Amino acid sequence: MTVGVGRPGLGRVLPLSALQLGQGGQIGYIQTSRPQHIQKLVAMGVFPGADVTLLRRFPSYVFEVGYSQFAVDEGIAATIYVCLRPSL
Repeated sequence: MTVGVGRPGLGRVLPLSALQLGQGGQIGYIQTSRPQHIQKLVAMGVFPGADVTLLRRFPSYVFEVGYSQFAVDEGIAATIYVCLRPSL
């Protein structure tokens, strides 16, 4: 199952689990075969089109969306695909 939106003008797309600390962009899509992952992310308010920044990778992936921070395991972080902000 894939939930997403197109975002023209943004850079390449990577899973959240592949981002470097402080790197971010807009959530392009969420791709998973597990409906419970979609349900968890929707319950947290994590949707395609939202701005996201990776804050920590260990012991779990901590990311910021809006004014909220969330921690997820690598399996869920790998389902969130981010359209990277272009480098300046």
